[in-house]
Amino acid sequence: MQMAWRLRTNDESMEREPQRIPARLSNSEDLVLLAAPMPGLEPQNISVSITDRVVQIKGEERGPRQHELDLKLAEWGIGPYFREVSLDQPVNGAMTNATYGNGVLVLSFRRQRAAPAPMRSSN
Repeated sequence: MQMAWRLRTNDESMEREPQRIPARLSNSEDLVLLAAPMPGLEPQNISVSITDRVVQIKGEERGPRQHELDLKLAEWGIGPYFREVSLDQPVNGAMTNATYGNGVLVLSFRRQRAAPAPMRSSN
């Protein structure tokens, strides 16, 4: 069985590789919805960046003492999390609505409307 995270050691501290989180992406007439489970975090531990067609989600590790537990099975940790999702169309990042409940982040993006074509003069 492969671990969901790896330990990387440097001289001063241990740093955990981010876990790649699964995502669900759906479209409606006006919205693009993206949902990603990020269990154990608080909203202030989550950051989202949106640039045109790419959404990047990061979750900071919480509960540093989770590594001191005598776990018998550990298929996930409480962060760090990371996911980058490419969208098939541009969205308006400034109009994004984010909610986080029951360990799931849900982002709701407005589809970016195409600019109307300039009207031609018949003269």
